[in-house]
Amino acid sequence: ASLEALILREGPDTVAAFVAEPVMGAGGVITPPATYFEKVQEVLRRHDVLMIADEVISGFNRTGNAWGCETYGIVPDMVTCAKQLSSGYLPIAAVMISAPIYEAFVQQSRKHGALGMGYTYGGHP
Repeated sequence: ASLEALILREGPDTVAAFVAEPVMGAGGVITPPATYFEKVQEVLRRHDVLMIADEVISGFNRTGNAWGCETYGIVPDMVTCAKQLSSGYLPIAAVMISAPIYEAFVQQSRKHGALGMGYTYGGHP
């Protein structure tokens, strides 16, 4: 089934995000077809579904650009990265968010107070 058919079958209001690696690491280093992410992003925008790029494998100049998103024309709402922040020596990761996502956090924090959270790496030696 196509991505759009799947979103419509599930109901666009129930699909929060689409998560993808710019270069797929599972099963080998698999690069996307030339227009893959362009077409995916068109569908996501049409249905107000967030695009999350997992740059754990393709970030930090591994595709010739700082981020695989740049190489493949991806304009993500969020980007994750991890291992290369410390060359794999420390358990560290990051999530970078777009301005609209940031503004949503700001607006909700004004209503409810500061956003508090825990981390899976918290408390590790």
